[in-house]
Amino acid sequence: MKNSLVYKLLIISLVSIFIIYSIANFYSYLKINKLFTQLEQEQILILENRLTKVVPISLWYYDYDQIQEAIDSEIKSSLVSYIEVRDLDNTEIAKTTPTTADGLYNIQLPLFYKDKTDKKLGHVLIKIDTSSKNKLINELIEGFIVQLLITMLLISLLLYAYSRKFIVLPLEKLELSMKQIADDTADLTQRLEFSKNNTEISRVSSTFNRIIAKIENLMIASEKKNNELSAAIEELNRMQSMLIESEKMASLGSLVAGVAHEINTPVGIGITATSMLIDETTKIKASMENKTLSSSSLIDAFKNIEKAAELTLNHLFRVSSLISNFKQVAVDQSIDNEREICLKQYVDEIHSSLLPRFKTSAVKFTTDINENIFLKINAGQLAQVLTNLIINAYIHAFDEYEIDNREISIQASQNEINTIINIKDNGKGMDQKAVKTVFEPFYTTKRNKGGTGLGTHIVFNIVHHKFGGIVICESVVAVGTNFIITIPRVSNSSPTQNVVFS
Repeated sequence: MKNSLVYKLLIISLVSIFIIYSIANFYSYLKINKLFTQLEQEQILILENRLTKVVPISLWYYDYDQIQEAIDSEIKSSLVSYIEVRDLDNTEIAKTTPTTADGLYNIQLPLFYKDKTDKKLGHVLIKIDTSSKNKLINELIEGFIVQLLITMLLISLLLYAYSRKFIVLPLEKLELSMKQIADDTADLTQRLEFSKNNTEISRVSSTFNRIIAKIENLMIASEKKNNELSAAIEELNRMQSMLIESEKMASLGSLVAGVAHEINTPVGIGITATSMLIDETTKIKASMENKTLSSSSLIDAFKNIEKAAELTLNHLFRVSSLISNFKQVAVDQSIDNEREICLKQYVDEIHSSLLPRFKTSAVKFTTDINENIFLKINAGQLAQVLTNLIINAYIHAFDEYEIDNREISIQASQNEINTIINIKDNGKGMDQKAVKTVFEPFYTTKRNKGGTGLGTHIVFNIVHHKFGGIVICESVVAVGTNFIITIPRVSNSSPTQNVVFS
């Protein structure tokens, strides 16, 4: 209540009224008191004049009864309380009945027979009573106070009613509307309606209504923009999903092409060895039919057949190994299922499937992974992460960078909570500006050579959103790059979760 506008307005108004009314009444009091004092002085002068003329003559002739009658007649006035006459010997000649009234003061007048130059006969003592005047003035002051209180009460009631109707209620409506806007519960189609008078409240409400209209227009425009942005984001996510799938298919296609090329050599050797087997068999058969087969030629033929069979078998094992590794990696990348894997074995399978693509790169590939590290994880997504980072190292780390001992290494460790995988190279490295943007979508230094800029972004999304882990990049120019992946031992993989822009 004390902080309300009405309370403060009432206090200021009442204090102002009190001060103004008090000053006015004080001024009136001074005027009335001055008027009463003037009247009192005039009456006293008239009294003194009468007594100094009548009493000396009666005193001269020793007419004390006349003196008593004269002072008794004067005592009837409310102004005079007591009169006493004494001669030169200070002997009491006449007096009135004494009173105990308040507000008394004495006037002593000398008595001369004719004038002040004549013989002095005695003196007269007059006690003036001001209690009547003081009582009247006090009654006037009490009247002023009552008028002040009644006036302040009436003005307070009128001011409260007026301020309540024309100030407080409009401000409360304005406050409520502003609070609803702040709480986002306002009906922006509603407007404040106040008196059309050109008052401050009406002008404030008019301005507030214009602000509301602008906010409404901004909200409509914002909603339209939000819808457009939502549609654009959906389209971007759709396009990103398509690009990611395209990247996955391109990676898988590259893997297929590399494996196919690698298989071509052992298959060709196998065909050559098989042709040699057929030739040797045909020769033995012909020699037997011609009965020219000797033991030495038969032994030589068996040796050639054994070599051809051994060569064919070895290359068929090579083909089988390539196909097995390719099949596991390819199936993992196309099916979103969790399974428990041996990390070292799985990394070797992934690298084996990628080796045909980079067998001429002169890069040494090493692993330092304990065979007892197992992960229950979406193997296909992990394969995509490792494939992208390994390919990224092969393509970018040593491009236009001369170094004798090119090396890519994968190290892994495991504690009770996490599995940490490091993919390191000793290539040309990156500056800190490139490190800060390496996981952003479409960031690539090989755009004119077919790079999409989605490889590391896909890695980031899979590790963060699928595995519930983190991936960071550390790099120093001319020293190398290290991608550190931290994955919970029990992955938070979610096959149905959509990859979104970071």
